[in-house]
Amino acid sequence: MIERERIYDHWFAFHAGLTGKKKRELLLFGKTPEQIYHFTYADCRQFFYENEIKRFKETCTLESSKRDIDWLDRNHGWTVFWNEDLYPEKLKQICDYPLGLCVKGKLPVDNRLSIAIVGSRDMSPYGQQAASFFSQELAKSGVQIISGLARGIDGCSHDAALKVGGYTLGVLGCGIDVQYPKSNQYLYEQIEARGGIISEFPIGTTPQPYLFPIRNRIISGISDGVFVIEAKERSGSLITADYALEQNRDVFALTARYYDDLSYGCLNLIEHGAKPVYRLENITEEYKNNYEFCTKLTNSKNFSLAKKEKLVYDCLRLEPKGIDQIVAECKLSVGEVLTILTMLELKQYIIQTQNNYYRIKE
Repeated sequence: MIERERIYDHWFAFHAGLTGKKKRELLLFGKTPEQIYHFTYADCRQFFYENEIKRFKETCTLESSKRDIDWLDRNHGWTVFWNEDLYPEKLKQICDYPLGLCVKGKLPVDNRLSIAIVGSRDMSPYGQQAASFFSQELAKSGVQIISGLARGIDGCSHDAALKVGGYTLGVLGCGIDVQYPKSNQYLYEQIEARGGIISEFPIGTTPQPYLFPIRNRIISGISDGVFVIEAKERSGSLITADYALEQNRDVFALTARYYDDLSYGCLNLIEHGAKPVYRLENITEEYKNNYEFCTKLTNSKNFSLAKKEKLVYDCLRLEPKGIDQIVAECKLSVGEVLTILTMLELKQYIIQTQNNYYRIKE
């Protein structure tokens, strides 16, 4: 794309004073960003309501776009627009896709599975452990981990994927030049170097509460499925899950503890049809026919487990279980269960957290 066209595309995507819906309507009419930029008042009356014209005309300047492009050039950033081959195919499928993205690092690969992992900013130790475990195991299998680079579950998921050399993408609710929250600055730098960061907002956009629900549609839109780890009854993560349903994406929720406030959102999702997750295969089995690499992961532990070993292993979760509960659920003798647990520990599939309490190993 020539530089002249790119400036007008940047203006149209990031700075034109029009709603996304109006922009897409103009494109359907065959108008180019350069033509729209030069609309006369007569043109405006043909396509806009009166209350839209003033705001539109006030934004008809290329100065902000030039400043954005200059910042991106100086800071190893780049842009991708709706009409380019590099634009993510999954994102283009949603009805309100952003017309442009500012990018640092790399975009996800279209033909690889992408799972969004989201959850509470004030995560519990259980949620932190679950986010780390599932993100690492998915990333090791080649799954691309998508999240919002917020503190809590988001940051934990990004960090876990990076630790095993996986790809992770952070979707910002501010300009790509703003590292928010400050506590995740190291993650921002690591993801920029080894994954990708994107934003649909212009350079210099500061974090505002109303921007985060808007960006959530991109988190779900660029993913094949959304996995909610922890969420209260009213949570931004549930907004992402709602977007996922609207976009015909899969929704997964961690099986959680009924007495925990941070579990109510997940329990509600499961009650309304989200797929409960208590082991990795609950996610990967959904995609084994579409993504070959997932079949390599699915049931990977089963090949070295005898029938009763698998029975005991499948009974365990991230949260420790006592020996009495394991015996009751597996309907085996205490001696058999203790022997099997010892073997599973030796194979490094489980760990004993305290006397006679066991959980699966991360």
